[in-house]
Amino acid sequence: MYREAVAEFEKARSISENSWTLAGLAHCHASFGARAEAERILDQLLELSRRQFVSSATIAVVHAGFADGVTQTMEWLEKAYQERSGLLTWLRVWPIFDHCRSDDRFVRLLRRIGIDADGTRP
Repeated sequence: MYREAVAEFEKARSISENSWTLAGLAHCHASFGARAEAERILDQLLELSRRQFVSSATIAVVHAGFADGVTQTMEWLEKAYQERSGLLTWLRVWPIFDHCRSDDRFVRLLRRIGIDADGTRP
């Protein structure tokens, strides 16, 4: 339902062009293979981060949409960890990070947050 998802994100963007709306829209494009559009929006998000705080977790969301984005996703999640982003508490159940779950870096990050990969407390 790519077209419908993009339409909803564009509607949200017309109401409020915030970092999460941009990240969601870019993730959507990346997930459906529209790499150039996703990268264009990612550039807008990075430009926005020069003017205001943008959580590294939002940028990780974008990279998580790229099929080849695990390494960059992990780099941005590490930055989010350094920022002490509260959004990382959702990593265990956030489906957009499913393709990272088998990566050792992801498992180690979950443990540092205080969650084992299976959802139990370490």
